Amino acid sequence: MCRQLGFLEVETPLLLKSSPEGAREFLVPSRLGRSAHGGHDPVFYALPQSPQQPKQLLICSGAIDKYFQIAKCFRDEDGRKDRQPEFTQIDLEMAYVSWGPYGSDKPDTRVPLKVR
Repeated sequence: MCRQLGFLEVETPLLLKSSPEGAREFLVPSRLGRSAHGGHDPVFYALPQSPQQPKQLLICSGAIDKYFQIAKCFRDEDGRKDRQPEFTQIDLEMAYVSWGPYGSDKPDTRVPLKVR
């Protein structure tokens, strides 16, 4: 159905550079580490906790205007009933969407400013 509506299916890599925001990431070591002084420092990749960033770069670059992905995600979190370490999510994103006369999906209608 997403394809019929003009959404492009995108796939992102499972091994990404670690980022400081969000949940803790599962780290995967690589044998290819090298330091600036010629030694061997370990290099780690992160399993994605939520892989929107590469796709948002595509939208910001103007390469695509809407995408979808069914993505595997991993979060290194403490055991809780409402959390699990691996899950699948669907990502849908569109650029330049009109949100009606107020320019928002949750307008503050106390201020009668409309987008023209």
